[in-house]
Amino acid sequence: MLVEEIMVTKVVTVKPETKLKTALEITRKNNIRHLPVVNKNKKLVGIVSDRDLRSASPSPVYPGNESVLEEVTMKDIMQESLITVHPMDFIEEAARLLYEHKIGCLPVVRDNELVGIVTETDILRTLVELLGFFKEGSHIEVEVPHKPGSLAKVAGIVGDHGVNIDSILLSKGSDSRSRVIILRLQSLDIRKIQEDFEKNGFKVKWPLKPGECCE
Repeated sequence: MLVEEIMVTKVVTVKPETKLKTALEITRKNNIRHLPVVNKNKKLVGIVSDRDLRSASPSPVYPGNESVLEEVTMKDIMQESLITVHPMDFIEEAARLLYEHKIGCLPVVRDNELVGIVTETDILRTLVELLGFFKEGSHIEVEVPHKPGSLAKVAGIVGDHGVNIDSILLSKGSDSRSRVIILRLQSLDIRKIQEDFEKNGFKVKWPLKPGECCE
């Protein structure tokens, strides 16, 4: 999946000369946490987070000089070292950048022009949707040999029971010779599938049988 498929295209922006007071009002009105800063040519020149805005504002406990709300501009507090993505980047790359740089959003830029924004919430929502957690179904984990054909065999067993697969993930197994296949299935009763996995020599790690204990 590409960034352009999940990004927000109606981006609320500010200019370098926008006052702190105005920026605060914009974030509250639109319930947003990040404001890209663009110049008159619509080129992205910075970004301001709600944390930046709060840090520059008078404390609600010790208000101090309220004049800073009209004196401080986005140019004074914006972050100019920008980490961006392209609309045709994969969402995995966007997720990696958010994680590695510990940031909450990524401006989406094409030909030096801001065309969208993608946030950590957008990424999380997309991953939850891809994993099928918004649909009714069951979760099953099965450990298989790490060799060609194992995934196809697991999928075939599920298909033999007339059940659709909503999502598939792979995780490391108990050793280098195995992998755990994590399935989200469109069925609430997966006991027969679980039995067939075991008949084929696969270890079902979840759900546990009555009396079994987590490792």
